[in-house]
Amino acid sequence: MIGMRMGHHLFTLPVSLLLLYPVESLKIDGLAVPATVLTGDRVRFTCSFKLEGVTLHTLTWLKNEEPFFRCRFGEASDNNDTLAGEELASVSSRLEEPKLHKITYNLEGITVDVQGSTMNEVWLSRVDHRASGVITCRVVGLNFRITDERSSNLTVIDVPAEAPEIEGKTTGYILDQLLHLNCSSPPAHPPLLLFWKINSKPVRNLSLALY
Repeated sequence: MIGMRMGHHLFTLPVSLLLLYPVESLKIDGLAVPATVLTGDRVRFTCSFKLEGVTLHTLTWLKNEEPFFRCRFGEASDNNDTLAGEELASVSSRLEEPKLHKITYNLEGITVDVQGSTMNEVWLSRVDHRASGVITCRVVGLNFRITDERSSNLTVIDVPAEAPEIEGKTTGYILDQLLHLNCSSPPAHPPLLLFWKINSKPVRNLSLALY
């Protein structure tokens, strides 16, 4: 309340005080993960974000909720970098920005190119089918209250080393003779779907036995 004196009279006026608090925001605005790659490929993921009133603490890359690469601001490592079920593979203290540290974790199918990776992108020097899964970029503010994440699917394809092979075939057949043939393919990921054709026409499924 504020008092105002006018002449011999005192008036009181209600006044509302608006308290302004700083805006805190940490938002991922871009994630790039290729949908499909081949075994042995060099693969690049990128993650961009916007900060407002927040200091970034960590940016972590995960596959199926298991971390494989982390950029951390501050000390090189602490208890947060040795979580249960994770094996710390390496800590790089090479600074690309003040107090930025790169941390990798052992994860089957994934080998991080630490030197080529930065805060906004991570390079995998070689992948295999075990790297397939949900890839997540997660950012955490210094106060641990402000976080955000975004995910995308990655499928690593193992191409068969050889063409499918048909067994049991002979040089000739007579009319109405029963054919007993087997078609097999070398290992692949994801598993291949095999289709039969006779004279370029698809064979009905009722004539097939799947193994």
